[in-house]
Amino acid sequence: MEKKTSIEDIAVEWNGGIVRGFVSVKDAERFIKKVCRKTAPNIKYSIYKYMKPVS
Repeated sequence: MEKKTSIEDIAVEWNGGIVRGFVSVKDAERFIKKVCRKTAPNIKYSIYKYMKPVS
């Protein structure tokens, strides 16, 4: 039986930091492009979707 999940939170993470609460992956990508790349261009950034099971 396959369990259903829903996205609880989308976050941008990097070495030493995390910002959570993005509504979509596009919003997270926009944050990386507009803010992160200008302030710290040499750091690697990742986008994570935090999932939760649906009852």
